[in-house]
Amino acid sequence: MSEEKIEDKPAVTEVKTEPAEKTEVKEEIKKEPVKEVEKKESASEKPKEEIILKRSYIIPLVKAYEKPKTARNKRAMNIIRAFAARHMKTKEENVKIGVKVSEAVNARGLRKPPKKIKVTLSKNKEGVVKCDLE
Repeated sequence: MSEEKIEDKPAVTEVKTEPAEKTEVKEEIKKEPVKEVEKKESASEKPKEEIILKRSYIIPLVKAYEKPKTARNKRAMNIIRAFAARHMKTKEENVKIGVKVSEAVNARGLRKPPKKIKVTLSKNKEGVVKCDLE
C-alpha cells in the first residue's frame, strides 16, 4: 500500500503543471483574433458614403388595399419605392428598401400591410436612396 501512494503523488503534480501550460496557449490564441478585428474595423471605415440629403416621411399605404389580398404586400413595397424616388428626385432603380421596412410591412402577414409607415430616406452622392424604418 505504501508503494502505491508514492506512485500516485508524482501523477498529481504532473496534472497540476499541464493546466498552467494550457492557459498560456489560450492566452496566445486570444491575442491573435484581436489583431484581426482591428483590421476589419479599419477596412469598414474606408467605404463610408457621404449623405447629402436626409428626410423623414410618413408614407400612406392605403392604396395597397385596392388590390386583391394576395397582391397587397407587393403593391405596398412598390408604393414605398415610388414615393421615395419621387420625393428624393431619383429613379426607382436607385431606391434600396431596408430589411426593417420590409419586416414592418410584412408584420401582420402578406395580406394585411399597415395603412401607413414612418421611414427615413437618405440620399448619397451617387443618387442611391436608402429607405430605413424610423
